[in-house]
Amino acid sequence: MRNASCPRADKKRADDEATDEFTRLKKLSSKQIGEIRRTITERDELISSSSGSGGHASVQLSARIRELLREVQDTHGLMQKCVAKEEKKLAKGKRDLPYTQEDLEAHREITELVGKHIVECQVPAAHSLLPVCCRCTSPLRRSRATAPAPRTHPSCSK
Repeated sequence: MRNASCPRADKKRADDEATDEFTRLKKLSSKQIGEIRRTITERDELISSSSGSGGHASVQLSARIRELLREVQDTHGLMQKCVAKEEKKLAKGKRDLPYTQEDLEAHREITELVGKHIVECQVPAAHSLLPVCCRCTSPLRRSRATAPAPRTHPSCSK
């Protein structure tokens, strides 16, 4: 008969109890953003392999992406609240805090970076398929459906 408690599970449980809320939220947001990026890649591959229309499957994947984006936005909001709480506690001058001013700065940067990752994931798929300006690397739009896209923006060619 095997022991009921697995050493790996016990270690994971102990790690979960030892981590603070911000670290837990950071790990969660990392997993969520990874899942969003994998789903976007899967949807884009489906669309490109089916000549531009992925049908029902691409609609389902797009809905799943929107759902995951809402979840990660909620997590990001919780991270922002956590950082605000830490700022208030540090401003009050409490001595027995488990974090320092440097930790708070790192938490702010991480929260800002998570926000940037969310914005990256929200860029529409069509945006990534557009041709890019060879000078400023921003997307180019066609003036008409049949006309080829220019290689640069008019303002970049001067």
